[in-house]
Formats: sequence, structure tokens, C-alpha cells
Amino acid sequence: MTDQTVLPAWQEGREKLAAEIRNIVIDESGAAFRDFLHRAHDRLIEFAGNTCAGHELADLHRARSRISTDHNQIVRIFVRRLGSCYDRQLSTAKAMAGDAAGRPGGATLSLVEDEELEEHVALSSIQKKAETELSSLLWALCQRFALLQGSDEVPVGSLPMTPASYCAALQEAFSPIHLSLASRLYLYKLFDRWYLPQLKGLYERINGLMKNRGLLPDLRLQLQKRASDRYSDIPSRGSVEGSRQVDDRYEQLLNDIGEQQGRLHSERPAPSPYSVGQLLQSADQLLHLNRARIDSLVAGAENLPLQDIRADNEQLKFRLQQVLDAETLPQLNTGDMKTIDLVGMLFEYMLNDDQLPDCVKATLSFLHTPYLKIAFADTDFFRQHQHPARQLLNVLADAGVRWVANDGSSEFKVYQQMQETVRRILQEFDNEVKLFASLLMEFNSYIRKVELRVQLMERRAMEKARGEDRLREAKRRVNTEILQRTRERKLPSPILLFLLQPWTDYMVFVLLRSGDQSESWHQALSLVEDLLWGLDITGESDELVRWRQHYPWLEATMQKGFELVGYDRGRAARLKLAIDKVYNQLARNLVLKEPNAELHQKLVRLAEHRMRDLPGDTLPEAREQELVEQLCIMDFGTWFEFADGRREKVAWFNASSRQFLFVDQGGKRTGIRSGEEIARAVIAGQMRMIVSNAKPLVERTLESIYSDLNDQARSHAGT
Repeated sequence: MTDQTVLPAWQEGREKLAAEIRNIVIDESGAAFRDFLHRAHDRLIEFAGNTCAGHELADLHRARSRISTDHNQIVRIFVRRLGSCYDRQLSTAKAMAGDAAGRPGGATLSLVEDEELEEHVALSSIQKKAETELSSLLWALCQRFALLQGSDEVPVGSLPMTPASYCAALQEAFSPIHLSLASRLYLYKLFDRWYLPQLKGLYERINGLMKNRGLLPDLRLQLQKRASDRYSDIPSRGSVEGSRQVDDRYEQLLNDIGEQQGRLHSERPAPSPYSVGQLLQSADQLLHLNRARIDSLVAGAENLPLQDIRADNEQLKFRLQQVLDAETLPQLNTGDMKTIDLVGMLFEYMLNDDQLPDCVKATLSFLHTPYLKIAFADTDFFRQHQHPARQLLNVLADAGVRWVANDGSSEFKVYQQMQETVRRILQEFDNEVKLFASLLMEFNSYIRKVELRVQLMERRAMEKARGEDRLREAKRRVNTEILQRTRERKLPSPILLFLLQPWTDYMVFVLLRSGDQSESWHQALSLVEDLLWGLDITGESDELVRWRQHYPWLEATMQKGFELVGYDRGRAARLKLAIDKVYNQLARNLVLKEPNAELHQKLVRLAEHRMRDLPGDTLPEAREQELVEQLCIMDFGTWFEFADGRREKVAWFNASSRQFLFVDQGGKRTGIRSGEEIARAVIAGQMRMIVSNAKPLVERTLESIYSDLNDQARSHAGT
């Protein structure tokens, strides 16, 4: 008997299985899209009837008419785009690099008009929302498609049926019928509400099909859990193994912090005279007392007071005494005291974080008591880096650093959104962690929209700054070339004027368009040298004949320069006659008339001014030079805070020219500053660099707490 290895069904027919999946995707998606268009058509009628603005009413009626008339064409384009995404992305592992350039969620950014920006933001928002809600199913599809293709990994963005692919297909399907922006945005909302939720059933069917064919039939999405299983409905992010490694690292960090706390504080006897429920009841009473301060949050009050962390801890003991109806303050056990100390240190360190604006610190300090309750009820808050309450605190702090100024001002009302999130926690938190998961999703969705807008505005500012920098460098190069050839020479005023104005502009244009290796650039330099050569020829020179033969080329090239830079015709003609007069006098051995002293001096000052305005011509002092060198190696995106509380970011800089582009927290350009200018402002205390830390707030705070406790323990042991 011959020993034969039985292969799984999918290995015997990879292409057949891939084609079967493609047919399911195309057929079900097309049928669902036809139904969506019918529903959207009817909904447009209802919505148009409730619209009072005349132009909006006309737009909606026009959109309804186009959808009705071009229904089949819209469906064909939608299905064709999905098919092309599938064929392109699924055919080979190399093709799985994705369709990022063509979908709304792609990383490529380009300059767009305001309408395109609005459309981009809307599509990206609904795409990200769907990816978040369907992340567990998408993760399973990634694992199975990787096995089907023989790849080590298939990123979510490379799947052929992601929400991004559907958003791109939708945008392309509506493109030929030229709907108004308002109509498109409304249809996108309907697509988000009615169509994308159906992807859950499609993903489940494809996963089920691949599972039945033997592709990872035992695959399970393992969430890293500890004592609590209350996050079973929260999808995992990232790889399972990576999540486990991070959680293990922070569990060890928490254990080390606990050991240091034990060294610094004597152990308390057990058992404690209270239950966990009574402790939570005490914290809840304390939270209700602090809710009286919500009014100041709702009113958007300025200069909010910081929550007194130590006073809260003392109040907690007092409330526990009342709950227990005890005559004296109860003695907390070791574990609870460590938790109280750790949560208190977390918020105290946060309030001393230089990166956070003061108003953000005050707002987040309101969260001390709710987070104390979480820490009592669930140790996963500290031990699991994906805990929703922990992630929410991280993203709130990060948003405060990026989008909020010290005075509470912020672009796109980010600070108001932060205040609303904190207010809802104070008002709605009832020991259910689902509230934090919901708020985390809402706040992340809001911030993603802000990021998209700011990124596009920053890209515009950067491209403009790069263009200005290239222009500045080109001017510097041209001025240097002309100065090298004319230094130590007293030029006639017409020649000097020609070189400083129209010809400088022409050379800058040629350098930017063609580069310094082009024939046009070399001809421009040759004209400068030939003009100077003509000034050295007298009527008795043998070179006069050659000069006269060459002069028509000079005249033609000069005229070309006048026309290309748009130099005024009358002024060009007068300047050309003045130059001709200079060379005619030299050819007749006549002494050149002394130029007008005032005019000549003015032209000399113009030349000096051009050179002086260019960067790098003055040497900074030693301290300034040291700071400038540090600035040139910092990362893009470094924040600076001004004396008046404003925060601006370095979006781009040229290390060679030492020019730095600054944008505000909304991504709008505020100006270009030289390195020397920034250094002088820093030395004078008018600006300060905000030293950033890439780690999230809770993570870097826990590490700082351990470091400080370790130092205290060593000092305590030494004494």
C-alpha cells in the first residue's frame, strides 16, 4: 500500500476557493447595493420634503433623478470596482500591498479642494468606524487569507473586501453622475447606516466557508484577560502575541511597583473590616459629592481648579467610616492602600507632566475618583494595556498635548469634546466599563476627523514652504553666481540694473525649472560673462569683431529673458538702449559717462540687501549656534510653547537653510522662522520646546512612578 498524505481541501484547490469567495463577495455585494440604492432613492424623497432651503431641495431632487435614471450604471461601476480590488489584491502576495492610493483611507495625501476634503473626511470616518466595529472578523480573515496565499502576514488594509474598498467603490460609482457635495455626503451617511453593517454577515459567511474547507478551523481571537471577563465584547487590536508581551511587561512592572510600595510602607493586618462592595460604595458617594463641580465643566469655565488628590483619599476613608457606621476611621488593608496610592500617584504625575496644558490637567483631574473606582473593581486597569478606561485616559491626554493651548483654546472644539467626555464619565459611570469603551470609540472617531483635516492643511503648508525654500535657495545661488563674477568691478548702472533685476529673475526661473545642469542655465551664466567681456573691449582690440558678431545672440537671449519674466516692455526697451549705448561708447574709445551717483548707490544697496536677506549670511553666537544645531536634529512635529500660552508645531524644516515651518494646532501655517530666530527666542524665554515622549500617558507615568519609588526605597534603605 502506498502511503499518501491527504491534503486539506483548500490546498488541493486554492484557485477554486479564491474564485468561489470572489463570486460570493461580488454577488452579495451587488445585490445589497441595488437594494441600498432603492432605499436611498426613497429616503431622498422624504428628506427633500423636509428640506426648507431651495438650493438643497433642488440638489436632492436632482440626485434622486440621477440615481433613478443611472441606477444600472451606478451598480455596474460599484461591482466592477470591487472586482478590480479583489483581483488586484488577492491574485498574489505581492499584490496584497493594497489599494491605498485609490481608497479614502489610504496614507497618501495630496492637495485637495475644500469639497474634496469634506468628502475625504466623511468617507474616512465611516470606513474607520466600520473597521473598528468589525475588527475581530477582519482579523480572522487576515489570518486565513495569509494561509490561503502562503504569506506570512496579510494586513487588514490589504484584504480585498475591507470597508475601505467599499467606500472607494461607492465614491467611484457616484462620480460619473456629478452629484452635489451635500447630496453625496447625505448618501454616504445612508451607506454607513444601511449598507456597511451588512458586511458582518458577509465576513461571517466567508470565514465560515474557509473554516469548513480547513483553513484554521480552530482559530480563536484570544483577548488578554485577568480577573475579569467583562471585556468579552471589546475587540482586540494588534497581534495577540504582541498584546500578551505588552501585558506581561506591565504586570511585571506593577509587581515591582508593589514591592517598592511594600518596602516604603509597613504591611497592614488582614482581614480588613470591610468588603469590596462597601469600598466601592464609599467611592461612589465621594463621586456624587464631586459631581457638583460638573456645572463648571458644562459652562466651559476657565481656570478650573485642580482636583485635590490627597483630600479625595482622606474623604474616601471618611465615607467608608460612614458606610460601616464605625466610630473611628477604618484601617485599609495593604492591597487597597497600594491601589489608592498608585491611582493617586498616577494623577499627581499627570498634573506635573510638562507636555499637558494646565487647562487639560484641570479637566482630567476630575477623573481621579472614577478611576479609583475602576482600580478597586478591576485590577485589569493597571495590568492590561488595552483596558478601555486606560486607553481613554491616554487618548484624552494625547489630544490635549496636540490640540489644546494653555488657555483652553483649540481648533475644531477638541477641548470642548474632552470636557464633554469627562462630564459624561462623572454623570453616567455606574461601575460598567462599557461606558469607557463607548466613549473611547466616540472620541477616537472625533479625533480621526480632526487628524485628517489637520494633516491635509499641514501638507498644504509644507508644500508651500518647500516651494518657498526652493525659491530662496535658487535666489541665493543666482546672487552668488553674479557676485562672484562682478566682485571688485565697478559696473555701469544699466548693466548692474539688468543683472540685479530682470536677469536675476530669469536665472532663478531657469534654475528652478531646468536645474544647474541644463543648457539654459549655462547659457544664462554665459550671457553674464559675455556682458562683462564686452566691458573690457576697446575699439583698438582685435576681439571687437568677435564681440560684434556675438552681440546678436546676446540681444536675442536678453529679449527672451525679458519676455519670460514678464518685464515691462517699455522699461525693457529703455534698458536695452542704455546697454547698447554703453557698448557703443566703448567701441568708439569714448570715456563712459560717470553714472548717476545716487542711482548707482541705490543699486549697490539693492545687491547687498538681496544677499543680506538670504539665510546663513550672519554667524550666530556660540549659545545660539549650539541651539540651532539641536534644532536641526529634532523630529518633525516637535511642539513649542510661547510665553502667552500658544502652542505651535514644527511641521517641516530644511536643515541646510535652517528655515523652520510652524503651524498652529489646527494645521494652519503661522510662519517660517530661521534657526537663529528660534534660538534667540528660546534663550530669551519667549519660546520653549516641549520635550515629547512617544509612550502613552499611563505607560510613561507608571515607569516614572517605579523609578521614583525605587530611588526612595534605596534612600530609605541607606538611612
